[in-house]
Amino acid sequence: MRWQHPYFLNMLFLLPLLFYLSLYATRAKRRLIEAFGSEEFREKVERSVHPGRRWTRAFLLLFGFLFLVVALASPQTSSPVKIKKKLGSEFFLALDVSLSMLAQDETPSRLAKAKKELLQFLEKLEGYRVGLIIFSGTSFVQCPLTMDHHAIRYFLESVDTQSLPVPGSAFKKAIENARKSFGEEKGTRKYLVLFSDGEDLEGEDPLPVAREASREGIAIFCIGFGSPTGALIPLHEKGVFVGYKKDLNGVTVVTHANEELLTKIAHETRGHYFKSTAGFEELDTLWEEVAKRGRKEVTEASERQYESRFQVPLFLAVLFLVVEMILSETRRIHEGESV
Repeated sequence: MRWQHPYFLNMLFLLPLLFYLSLYATRAKRRLIEAFGSEEFREKVERSVHPGRRWTRAFLLLFGFLFLVVALASPQTSSPVKIKKKLGSEFFLALDVSLSMLAQDETPSRLAKAKKELLQFLEKLEGYRVGLIIFSGTSFVQCPLTMDHHAIRYFLESVDTQSLPVPGSAFKKAIENARKSFGEEKGTRKYLVLFSDGEDLEGEDPLPVAREASREGIAIFCIGFGSPTGALIPLHEKGVFVGYKKDLNGVTVVTHANEELLTKIAHETRGHYFKSTAGFEELDTLWEEVAKRGRKEVTEASERQYESRFQVPLFLAVLFLVVEMILSETRRIHEGESV
């Protein structure tokens, strides 16, 4: 057994103080009665108080506090050692959420199709640690590396072009974020998969940071969305179409997919660029490329599983404290009862 929050056990040093305060309160009541009450009143009060219940309440309070501290410290019991198998690769999936991804040269939009393709690829990653990055003018790790792919799906549901406050498409920041967020285990293969239209409005060259990623063993694959010929960016307010995006001069903006940039980023890390297709055939090709690089490498880790057992002491603490509150120290004095 171990304690999940052992620092709460320091509160046990308060038990003697609590016991002393209980005695002090009892003696203080007695002194007040002796100081201000008549002898007949004192005798009547003493007869009305059940001494056994007074001590019972004191001990209920002490035991209630004791079990409350134990519950806060959260005792944990261990289960047998389990051998966990982990595939020796990690994946960060980076989704472009810039406004240009709203263009409808993909059905129903670049962003909607990118999210669907990301989920399709996620199904292939069973057994791998996967993280989710979103980026526009800035970048954010929406979900760190995890074996819980349901968490990725949960976070992805709420992602849209309003998820980040800074407009634009910062590939450099997305790659840097991935570099910082990968695990530090040696021998682990690291992959960053970018889902984007490739339009970079930040003017920051992402190729130098891509080279740094390559030196750290990170391979970048890019999946492109949209048409190089360009498309308009529809804008909506509360689900209602309000027009197309315009620049500061009032000219309607046309967004162009930049396959050349995505190809360069991928090649800097010995990765590959794939154009998104209706049937997502490129995912099979991407997965075959990952397989060539040793996706089946497996490591084993022994891990002792601990489970919190705070429920029983918490129940006892509540029980003792509730009984202490409802238990009365006084008893009924019947007419004619002798002192």
